[in-house]
Amino acid sequence: MKNRIFVLAFALFALTAFAEETVSADTTQPAQPTTVAYYFYNTNRCSNCIKIENYTHAAITQSFAPQLESGKLAWVMKNLDEEENEHFIEDYQLYTKAVIFVEYMDGKQVKWKNAEKIWDHLADEAAFKDYITKELTTFLEVK
Repeated sequence: MKNRIFVLAFALFALTAFAEETVSADTTQPAQPTTVAYYFYNTNRCSNCIKIENYTHAAITQSFAPQLESGKLAWVMKNLDEEENEHFIEDYQLYTKAVIFVEYMDGKQVKWKNAEKIWDHLADEAAFKDYITKELTTFLEVK
């Protein structure tokens, strides 16, 4: 009986040691950065707010499909009226609807940019999409 307990304990120890070694080997690989394109809005939305959402979403899905599919880029909408999202107002100094690009590395934010000229291009859909595409391309390229 004691031999069985000893063998079982040894086997469990060996499996645990092997599992820890495997995990350690995986963590030595460099982490890939992830970029999130956020659209921040409020519950009460005007037609311009909906345009910002639609134009931004279209620009990102049309111009960055490979990055979206690979998981290197994500499109996320956040309602600032929801309590769990209120911290974003201070985090990014938000005072109105906004499109913010954020890069994360190992789960930590390493840089961000406010695409603050969205309102300047709202009257021209093509110019708006071009602006978002150029801003996000530049953001992704800058290290």
